[in-house]
Amino acid sequence: VAPELTAAALPAEAVEAYLGRTPPLGATAAAATALLGLATGTVRVLAVPARLLPYPLPPPGSLLSRCPVLHVEQTLDPHEFARALADAGYRRVEVVEEAGDFAVRGQVLDLGTPERFVRVLLDVERVEALREFNPATQRSGEPVREVTVPPLRLFATDERAREAVAQKLE
Repeated sequence: VAPELTAAALPAEAVEAYLGRTPPLGATAAAATALLGLATGTVRVLAVPARLLPYPLPPPGSLLSRCPVLHVEQTLDPHEFARALADAGYRRVEVVEEAGDFAVRGQVLDLGTPERFVRVLLDVERVEALREFNPATQRSGEPVREVTVPPLRLFATDERAREAVAQKLE
């Protein structure tokens, strides 16, 4: 109808969280990516399945504020970043094999975002290098200038978010 308008669709499986089940990672990642697209202007039209209409969705800008951007030379506390990844819905594992996983091994942090797999090489608390890597072979590939890490939870669940909800309920 309007080819100049970029569109995205929310997956119907995103409703699973409201039904007491964990939604598939792919559904949550697709929903977060679509809402982030709205926030950044890369998506102009959002198709929402009817079964999602009764349920709340976060304001797109709230996801944007929870997307850290990693770049070479920045300061990064690996323990704090690991906690932030877990709060954002990423799963800590020994070896990253799929999107949504992350692993910390000494001065190396491997991360599977919905868009790519990235190896963060640290020099104490400074990002020394960012490289794509192949999760099947675990071999590093091309250098990357920066990486945006989207949340895999639509709503913030960190301590600050829980305190804000508690204050509203009082």
